[in-house]
Amino acid sequence: MKRIFLLAVICVFFSTPVLASKITVQSGSVVSFSADTTKAGSLADPWLITETLQSLSATLKFFDDAGGSPLGVNTTGTGHSSGKWFTKTVTNDTSAAWTSFELELQVILGTPSGDGDGLSFAQGGGLTFSSDKFDTYTRIDNTRDYLNFHGGTIGTVIR
Repeated sequence: MKRIFLLAVICVFFSTPVLASKITVQSGSVVSFSADTTKAGSLADPWLITETLQSLSATLKFFDDAGGSPLGVNTTGTGHSSGKWFTKTVTNDTSAAWTSFELELQVILGTPSGDGDGLSFAQGGGLTFSSDKFDTYTRIDNTRDYLNFHGGTIGTVIR
């Protein structure tokens, strides 16, 4: 199987209590999905997200039982109120190789997340992100909360 392992962080600027953090698939061609938010969410013990995708477009929803932010106490080492590290393992089950992979945070689906909405990939925290398949990434913080991993290729699932 051809998989990509990504290490990223989500931070928020406001604090809400965590009851039970959950991540679910909201839309997209996801063949299989699992999320483990029982981990500390630290760099040493990140939340785990595993997906097999049949398209490059899938939307995940992060929430708690009360419908608030699932991020709780900041375990990222940045100055934000809330935040968690996560490792995302994605398997390419599409018909074509991937030459990039994107992650984007949005409060309202389809609307870019700009400054002041409380979401970021640790904006201003000085953190870097990594992938075991892509050599580099592009980060856009001001007009949207966006990461694009590129500089490599992920083949399709071998059957």
